[in-house]
Amino acid sequence: MLKAIRYLKPFLLLVIANFILVFAQVQLELALPDYMSDIVTYGIQYGGITSDKPTVLRASTYEHMQMFMTEADQAVLADNYTYNSETDTYELTAEDADLSAALRRPFLTVSALSQPAMLKQFGADSEESLYALLAEQPETAAAITAAVDAQFADYTEENLRAAEIMGLRAEYTAAGMDMNSVQSSYIWQAGLKMLGIALLGSLCAIGSSFMASRTATGAARNMRNDVFRKVESFSSEEFSRFSTASLITRTTNDIQQVQMVLTMMLRVVLFAPMMGLTSLLKVLRYPNMVHILGWVIACIMVLLLTQFFVTLPKFKIIQQKIDRLNLVIREQLEGMLVIRAFNNQKYEEKRFDEVNTDITRINRFVNRAMASISPIMTFLMSSVSLLIIWFGARQVDLGIMQIGDIMAFLQYAVHVLMSFMIVAMIFVMIPRSSVSAGRVFEVLGTKPSITDPDQPEELPAENQTITFDHVSFRYPRAEADVLSDISFTAAPGETVAIIGSTGSGKSTLVNLIPRFFDVTEGSIRYGNNDIRKVTMKDLRARIGYVPQKATLFSGTVESNLRYADENASAETLDMALSVSQSKEFVDRMPHGMEEPIAQGGTNVSGGQKQRLSIARALTRQAQVYIFDDTFSALDYRTDAALRADLNELTAKTKATVLIVAQRISTIMHADRILVLDKGRIVGMGKHEELMKNCDVYQEIAYSQLSREELGA
Repeated sequence: MLKAIRYLKPFLLLVIANFILVFAQVQLELALPDYMSDIVTYGIQYGGITSDKPTVLRASTYEHMQMFMTEADQAVLADNYTYNSETDTYELTAEDADLSAALRRPFLTVSALSQPAMLKQFGADSEESLYALLAEQPETAAAITAAVDAQFADYTEENLRAAEIMGLRAEYTAAGMDMNSVQSSYIWQAGLKMLGIALLGSLCAIGSSFMASRTATGAARNMRNDVFRKVESFSSEEFSRFSTASLITRTTNDIQQVQMVLTMMLRVVLFAPMMGLTSLLKVLRYPNMVHILGWVIACIMVLLLTQFFVTLPKFKIIQQKIDRLNLVIREQLEGMLVIRAFNNQKYEEKRFDEVNTDITRINRFVNRAMASISPIMTFLMSSVSLLIIWFGARQVDLGIMQIGDIMAFLQYAVHVLMSFMIVAMIFVMIPRSSVSAGRVFEVLGTKPSITDPDQPEELPAENQTITFDHVSFRYPRAEADVLSDISFTAAPGETVAIIGSTGSGKSTLVNLIPRFFDVTEGSIRYGNNDIRKVTMKDLRARIGYVPQKATLFSGTVESNLRYADENASAETLDMALSVSQSKEFVDRMPHGMEEPIAQGGTNVSGGQKQRLSIARALTRQAQVYIFDDTFSALDYRTDAALRADLNELTAKTKATVLIVAQRISTIMHADRILVLDKGRIVGMGKHEELMKNCDVYQEIAYSQLSREELGA
């Protein structure tokens, strides 16, 4: 999977921008619990009061507080507050660093003495009478101060702050402030900030999702291009190693899996660790409750590792089964006519059902294993929520935490667990995509057995003689040679025909010329150049090849002809159609050259398909033409007309023609005929010569034509 990351290199700027957006999204989302905590604590519980420093003090409260202050504290009080005669209050005008310490004890003492229970305890009718009594008895004021200090000694910092703010709320109400307005204003301001942060977070999420999808899709496109180009460079040896069905699966399904994980890596894999780690840092602010998450995270890690090692081997098997499924489907679709002809539909249905059931069984096991993660994680998250609420309630009761802090901690804990749940999803996806990536890079890492030389030689512009010099060939991993000690020449303007029994090596011989295979021994020369020392592009550009199995591509008649030369003139196309005997039926088509051709040429007959394949080769105006048993679907009249026009064309162009055929009538007028038997040349010469001195040729000839037709 790490190799796939290199495909992100062309999109480095998008990756960096995506990283920045994901980081911003995480920070914005994690700011929301703090605002929510502030709304609960300060907006609801404290009535919108955020500071423990009184902003307004009644004149009476101001004077009463001085009774419990030292001279230094009184000086601090005077320096920070200014009297407002209109409201008979003192307003905060400055905030010294030591103001909170100077005001806390006196303010809490005055707030406590304002309670009815305290007035009753000292036998006072009102606050004024109580403070008058304290002014006359300074020792009583000192005792009260000591008693208040003793009362608040067991309070935590949170308790003291809460008591002070609740006292401020009562003080502000008594001073004539509209506390409902203060509370509503604070909640609205905090709520609008949360809304703005949530909106920015959503925009960051949309932007990062877009960039992640664009980057991963582009990387998958480049990977698919590389796989396709690599497959294009494969020789038949590599195609025998990777089946067609497997290559299709690797190019589609496997790359799709890699693309999915790249998207997750750029979006989720970045988001989850950032969210999880940042949430953990936030959670560490509450050390009394961190241990709850520790145990849950340990359980999650055990679950993820177990899931990983259980599912990884199964994913490898699944991809192999998909290859097998594609192979069966491909065979059934391509061989549908044969299947119907032999009434083997039930057999093929059974064969497909076996493969389909096999892959379903493995997928069911993997999906069950994957599906088990979700309920387990949900159970763990619910359990953690209950533990946090239960344990947090005790912390609130002890005065260690506020209700808002508990709610914030709960949200941070959920974020941590959600991050691990996302990681669990990634752990499920990565094994399968790792297998897929391995299969893709197995193709990309394969070195073709047939390659261009490091320092290629240049071929001369004019046509040259083709020379087979003691050529032998053996298929990879085969035990015996298919061709043995083949030597002959084919000069410009000459037609060389190759005939022999089935399996004698005819097609293999001509396939060595365009280097579909490389010779095992000996050499093939084009003029004075060994074809292994020139580039395949230069070599094949001089060859017009018609394979044994005619192949047409989806498009039109013209697009199929231009497949050989996209810049071919109208005259060239017309010549190719005429020589190949295709012009007559193409002209009869409703749209002529623009007549649509279905995939594989299924909407034309076998003979028409062969003739159009021949026309495509002639469109190239090549120096060498190879016809690999391409006249077999033609009737004798069309065959004869085509050969006559082809001979006329090659006489003008001095092109070399190699024809593989089964019919004697097709090749009997060739300049040279090679007779193959079990991979060896057992006869070479013109038709008349071979009829006299080659038993194999005579046997083939007499099995097809009479003595009169053979001129014997």
